[in-house]
Amino acid sequence: MAPVFGSRFMPVVVDQVAKQQPDLKYASVPLTTNISDGFRDVTFSDISSATNYVASWIDRTLGRSSEFGTIAYMGLGDLRYVVVFLAAVKCGYKVLLPSLRNSPWINASLLEQTQCSHLLYAPEVEALITPLLGNQSNIRIHPVQPLETLIQPETPHYPYEKSYEEAKWDPILILHSSGSTGPPRPIQMNHGTFAVGDNDRNLPTVPGRVNQNWSLWVFPQKEYFFSPFPAFHLAGFSSMVMLPIYYPNATLVLSPPTRPPTGHLASEIMDHFRLKSIFCPPIIAEQLVQEPGGLDICASLNFLLYAGGPLSQNAGDALSKVTDVCQFYGQAETGAIQALVPKRDN
Repeated sequence: MAPVFGSRFMPVVVDQVAKQQPDLKYASVPLTTNISDGFRDVTFSDISSATNYVASWIDRTLGRSSEFGTIAYMGLGDLRYVVVFLAAVKCGYKVLLPSLRNSPWINASLLEQTQCSHLLYAPEVEALITPLLGNQSNIRIHPVQPLETLIQPETPHYPYEKSYEEAKWDPILILHSSGSTGPPRPIQMNHGTFAVGDNDRNLPTVPGRVNQNWSLWVFPQKEYFFSPFPAFHLAGFSSMVMLPIYYPNATLVLSPPTRPPTGHLASEIMDHFRLKSIFCPPIIAEQLVQEPGGLDICASLNFLLYAGGPLSQNAGDALSKVTDVCQFYGQAETGAIQALVPKRDN
């Protein structure tokens, strides 16, 4: 049966792909902080197994939620974000992803505003968690072990059984505003928020033009893309969670979570993988252009999509000679706004 794009739940799609194509790559993750040490593949089967394991743990430890209670997660930029999110949604929760860059009182405020009483975290960021407890003493904290520990193939399947019509408005994710105009405020999203991205495949096209939306990641065969955005940012969540799930021919390449993203890091990754797309902040694109051979390796890209600010004229002019350069229009409150890929001579 052909999938009905635009009415699928992310946890369900992961389980379906894991059953039908268990060895299909979800992402490639670096072995160390040194890119030359190589990568290992994480499959849909791995993600599904880890999700079932964490969902079972949530069910036993926290109980299922019948009223969309809030669970928060803070961690390094790795696939635990995917697993915790999917597992919590399976158990009826919505997930708050506070920025690691916020001050403790701001994140404490977000926890309070969302009535969150359980905070899951990666032990590597414990130094950021401890100060929160002074501002939110009622928070219960729970460490989440590395992905390798969570992948337990013998764990029974933990299903998500609601129909799309029944659950499309159910809240599943909370991001927050930047705080540039006041204290950050929670921004709640539901299944439908992301099903819209799945539905991009169904939208009509303009003759001679290409839609600039998530359907850019409809690759005819397995390809790699790179995005350094953090998962607590809408662009990062979309890159790490939504895109690999709804567009499984797009394999995410992750950077070492303890290395700051730079154009040089992107260049190192492109020496290791033949990427088909990059989704990044403009500063990464500007630095990549300055790397030795940077423009040459960008010629293999189908497109470079930037978000979070303006791209310099010089970098844009240089990149547009070798690939399509796209600007992400949108915000956390609205998601991506439909557009057309600019013509290179524009």
